[in-house]
Amino acid sequence: MPHATPTNREIRRGDVITIDMGCSYNGYCSDMTRTVFVDTVSDEIKEVYDLVLENQKIALDEMGEGATIKIVSRIVEGNFKMHGHDFMHALGHGIGLNVHEEPIIFSKSDKSLRENMVVAIEPRCVCNW
Repeated sequence: MPHATPTNREIRRGDVITIDMGCSYNGYCSDMTRTVFVDTVSDEIKEVYDLVLENQKIALDEMGEGATIKIVSRIVEGNFKMHGHDFMHALGHGIGLNVHEEPIIFSKSDKSLRENMVVAIEPRCVCNW
């Protein structure tokens, strides 16, 4: 659970750990998410992980100078739905002097991407596990 509060629960075999972190350097921010599977991963979780990765690649392929944020986001949202999952919040966000800044990559944005924009692409779906 990204942005969750740590507990004293010990990590167990089969757990999925999501690490969402960043740093700043000379006033600029970074944002990185990594997923770690502890020892084993169920077929259901692997399927969702692969779907998220597929959608990240789709988004990156669709992005570039002049790409409409709304269209990129709707392509990813549609792919999640086609595979039986609802899309969760925005597809991503800009990164710069703040870790979360414009542009917000979501299906209601009429903005287009411009050269040299730095964005995080973080597709997530609603899962029931």
